[in-house]
Amino acid sequence: FTVYVLRNRRRILMSRTLFPHNNLVNEQLENLDEFNYIKGDNNEVCCICLNEYLIEEKVITLPRCEHLFHSQCIKSWLRQSNTCPFCRMVVFEN
Repeated sequence: FTVYVLRNRRRILMSRTLFPHNNLVNEQLENLDEFNYIKGDNNEVCCICLNEYLIEEKVITLPRCEHLFHSQCIKSWLRQSNTCPFCRMVVFEN
């Protein structure tokens, strides 16, 4: 997948890492550990939707960076990008 951006009257080629097969992505998403949120000391917010986590709401912690997100938010994000939305660490190795 390639995107062309016009900046300062020049074309800059930008590429994005996307998965070649959606089935692979779905399989990897199913392997993420999903659990019910238990309120911590801080009021935590999902950086994708900017909503606070509610007690017993489904959340996922990414395996490599351990950042926390709403289950549906991060699954939707990872279908389009292979990086953590917070720190940009690669989530799945191809």
